Amino acid sequence: MVRDEGENTFVERVYVIHLEAFDWNCPQRITPRFTVDEIRTILAPFEERLQALKAENARLRTQLAAKG
Repeated sequence: MVRDEGENTFVERVYVIHLEAFDWNCPQRITPRFTVDEIRTILAPFEERLQALKAENARLRTQLAAKG
């Protein structure tokens, strides 16, 4: 279908393209912006906070289990 149902515009051209393959994320064309070490450095505070929250969650679950 070239146009939406109920649309009354004139269609001037239609192109039909047949693709054999396509890859949006071809690593050959993606320029790395950061090194693995840079990413680890940036994420370190978030990882530390996550570990602290996991420990707190485990502690609270233990407290709840002891009360119940």
